[in-house]
Amino acid sequence: VRQIHDEVLVMLQDTLRAKFLSDEEAAGTNAAHARIANMINRMDGEQRQKIIDNITASSPDEAEAIKKLLFSFEDVEKLSEAACQVLFGEVPTETTVMSLRALDGPLKEMILSSLSARSRRMVETELGSDSDASDDDIAEARLDVANAALRLIESGQIQTEEEAE
Repeated sequence: VRQIHDEVLVMLQDTLRAKFLSDEEAAGTNAAHARIANMINRMDGEQRQKIIDNITASSPDEAEAIKKLLFSFEDVEKLSEAACQVLFGEVPTETTVMSLRALDGPLKEMILSSLSARSRRMVETELGSDSDASDDDIAEARLDVANAALRLIESGQIQTEEEAE
């Protein structure tokens, strides 16, 4: 994932606000929020936070509506064990392996524990082998996982623990 310069982030924020958020009376406000969230979901964590902070500073209500539509790879931690099993049952094994490269700690263990014993062994074997995976490949795999989670959340097949409460 390439870094976006601050000037570009400011231009993007201004364009998003002008195009999607300025006419709150428009019938498509929810669709506008979804489009903005979709763009933000494709950014890395720091870029994502800058955009959200800027939107929050100028339009807190809009920012809250958009935040509800955001989901990143790291948000997998907000899923229940059952939801993780559904998610990683949908995600191809190769994508799971790539998304776990260069990852350690509780999130990795949570994902591995959501896999069947056979799948877990396969994933761990792949992770143990040498890989020439680039940061872009890993970021793309993590984006694919997040997008799969969003599709499952939108269809009602899974929910975050926050939504379950």
